[in-house]
Formats: sequence, C-alpha cells, structure tokens
Amino acid sequence: MRFKIFFAMALATAFIYTACTNSSDYLYDESESTFIEVSAEMAYSFDSVSERSKADTLHPGDSLIFIANIIPSKSIKIKRYIWTLDGIPFSNDFSFRSAVWEPGLHKIAFILETFFGDTLSDTLTLQISNPPILQDSSFIPAKGSQRIPTTGGLSFAWNGYDPDSIAKLYYRFTIDGLIDTILDVPYFTYWKDLEPLNHYRWHVQAINEFGFASDNTIEGNFFTSGGPNESGITGFIDLSARDAGNAFAYSAKISILDTTNGELFSDIVKGGSQSALPFVISPLNEGKYRAVFSLPNYPDFVCDTIDFKLFANDVLELDTVRLRDTIAPTIAFIGNEGANVVIDSLEYADTLRFLITDHGTPQSKKTVQAYLESVLLSEKNNVSDTFTVVLPSNTKSWNRRLLDIVATDASKNRTIRNYIIEPAENWIQTNKPFSTSGSKTIDLFIIDSNPYGFEINSCKFIINDDYVFQKSSPGGNVCTVRTSTAYLIEGNNTIRSIIEYTNGISHWKTWNITYTKEE
Repeated sequence: MRFKIFFAMALATAFIYTACTNSSDYLYDESESTFIEVSAEMAYSFDSVSERSKADTLHPGDSLIFIANIIPSKSIKIKRYIWTLDGIPFSNDFSFRSAVWEPGLHKIAFILETFFGDTLSDTLTLQISNPPILQDSSFIPAKGSQRIPTTGGLSFAWNGYDPDSIAKLYYRFTIDGLIDTILDVPYFTYWKDLEPLNHYRWHVQAINEFGFASDNTIEGNFFTSGGPNESGITGFIDLSARDAGNAFAYSAKISILDTTNGELFSDIVKGGSQSALPFVISPLNEGKYRAVFSLPNYPDFVCDTIDFKLFANDVLELDTVRLRDTIAPTIAFIGNEGANVVIDSLEYADTLRFLITDHGTPQSKKTVQAYLESVLLSEKNNVSDTFTVVLPSNTKSWNRRLLDIVATDASKNRTIRNYIIEPAENWIQTNKPFSTSGSKTIDLFIIDSNPYGFEINSCKFIINDDYVFQKSSPGGNVCTVRTSTAYLIEGNNTIRSIIEYTNGISHWKTWNITYTKEE
C-alpha cells in the first residue's frame, strides 16, 4: 500500500509540475527553423584555389576528388550516407578520390539519410571519353607527292574514328597559307588554283564532340607541277639560336650558283621567329647546282653550302639548313679614349663601363654577368651594347681586385674577360710614359710612399712580359735600375714597375715606352 500511496503522490506531483509549465514554448515556430541542404562537387585537388564543378568531361582513368557538403555544417544527426555511380554503390566516404573507366555519360549521386527519416541528395554529371583515333600513316595525297596539277581541284582523304563509338567526330583541316576549316567528314576538295613548282603542307587533327583532340596529327605535303622540264627546290632554314631557346625574326639570303660558281639567282626570304623559315626556289632547269645560305644582318652565322642535282619536272626537298653562330661576343672596356679590347688592367672607379658587341643576334638578346672575386656582382638579360658595373664601396682599398665579365649570346656562345682593378690608393711613382730611339741607356725608377710603413724587400721592372730586371733591398724608398734600349721592340713597350714588401704584399704600376730604331 505504501508503494501505491507513494505512486499516487508521484503522479500528482508530475501533474502539478506539468500544469505549471508554459505549453506555448513547445509549439512549432517556422521562423526558428533551419533550412538543411547537401551538395556534391568535383575537383582536381583539395586546394582552395582548385575549381569545383558539378559536370566535367574526362578520359577513362582520370582521377577526380568527389566532395560532399552539408549546409549548415553539423546541424543534423546523420543516420547514413552513400555515393552511387549510375545507381550502384560507389563509395562510403564523405569525400574521396577516384576514377571512372567506363566511357559514356554517368550520374554520380551523394545520398544522405537523417535520423528523422528525411533523405537529401545531389547529383553530378560525368562524361567519360577516349580521344579520337586518327590514322596518320595512310592518307591522300601521299606524303611528298610530286607533280600535283595546279588546276582542276585537289582531293584530300584520311581515316579517323571514335574508339568508344559514342561521340561524333570533327576534323580541323589546314593548308598552310591557304585554308583553315572544320569538317564533319574525313575528306575535302580544294578547288582553287595552286602555284606551280611550289611546296604545300597540309594538316588534319580529329576532335570529338566533347572537345578531346587526337593524340596525333596528319602532317602531309606535296609539290605542284611546273612547265615542261622545269624543276625547283624547297626546304627550311633554322638557326642555332632557336636550338638554345632564343627565337627572333630574321631574313635569309639564298644564292643559286652553277657548276662554275656563277650566280644564277639570289633572293631574300623573310620569316617569323617561332619556327624554321620555309623557302621555295623555282623554276630551275634540270642539272647540277650549288645553293648558298646566309644571314646578311647577322654575319656571325656561318654560311652553309649545299650541292644538289635536279631532274626534270621534280621539286627537290632539301634537309633543313641549320645556320650556326659560332662566334662569341667581344668585350671591351670603355675608358676616356673609347673602347679598348686589349686592356686588362683598370684604374679604380666607382662605375665601370664595357662595350658588348655581337653580330649573331639582335642586340637585345645578350646576357652579361659581372663577378667580383668570383662572386656574382650583377647580371642583366637582353642588354644593349653598354654594360655598366657599379663597384661596392668596400672595393676601394689598396688591394687589387679581380673582375670577370661574362657575355653570352643567344646561341650560347660565351666570352669571359678577366680584369685587374688597380688599388684605389696608389702610393708609388714611376717614370712617366716617354719616347726614345736609337741605342742608348735608360733609367727606370720607383719611388715608394706607402703610408703604412711597409718595408721594401725588392723591386722589379718587367719589359713586355719578357725581360725582368730586379734589385733586392734597395734601401730607402727609391729603387732605380739602368738598362738599355736593346731590350725594347719597335713601337709600344709595356713596362711594369713593381715594389715587393717583406710582408708579402706587392704594389705595381704599368706605363709605356715608345721606341723607334734609328735608320
């Protein structure tokens, strides 16, 4: 009974508690509801910058990332979710990477079921297609066909197909310089007249309706006929600069010589910069000839010569003529007296200028570097004729510094010039440049005024890097040597006057003697 009484009291309490609550709090309020949705997307990577889409066209086996989103995130309790491919289970992961191999149109769905029994879903569309196949070994006219008529129309035919048998094919057909069109059939007839004794190139690429192009392209060519017994030559001219990755527009000169090297024909062929330069020379009679190829505007490119023989009514296709630039740029120091290609010892200056000359490419195609003590100081691409070097402030001392200037042209020919930068502080005095003649004695001297108290060990006088006159421990700060004009050569003589100190440091100055022999 006590249990029953207690139970009755509990019921009463519960009733009283319920009666005291505000039942309006449990009524459905539409303004407080949350809209829930799911979405599916495809991407090539998880990067934030990767473009996401709901439809795409891919090759079989191309990898994609499939991504599911819940908006707002984590706002509902999920009972289960699944990805399906054409209604068949595809994955149980929320987001995953996978590929589809079967060609055709596919529907990929993300399906989510909540604990309340609601089902939410989103669908992606994926078209899988192999690229079309283009048979590039059998086509009309055959590659290199000769004596094609110039009038009456010329028919072209080839074969292409879709390996999946699901896509319509189109063909991009071009004849260089004449036509560029899209066809839906594997044949074409060109009705306009063609130039006689000319070399024509034509191309075909297959493209399916999904935008996938064939991996290969038909590259055909043919030669048109000329008058009775007329012939010609054709080919391409290429440059070593393009081999090095530096293209520029150029014009080539072609000269045709007979067997006695007499010039029969000469022409300038102009072209662009992105490909080899095509040429056609016609009409020529049957016989033996020599062709000379050159670049008048860029003489660093070596001429090429080809001997050939022509038969009647044929156009001879020569191999690609490759003109090579084998001459490196020249480097000259620009001083007060102009550019000097011989000098290798430079007086110290905050700014040094060099003339970089090259005749193998346009002036804008040179690259120049400056190295100070083997450390890169400056580098400029596409420089003009003048290259300027600004020396850092710490180079201003009584030490000599090694400066290397490296110039590279578009064909990767390279020149390296090594310069000695004389000390900014020069404390020795030597003879001033002078002229002399005949047979006589000459006195060479050095006066040392170094401010650091270095002790002189010896002095040397070197004439033309050949004769050396040395004096040890001269005493004091003056060193003199008497020699003869017999050691001089006619014209300019370079004298290097050197002081060597006991601490291993040396200091020198270079000057000149002009010598004339007596009659």
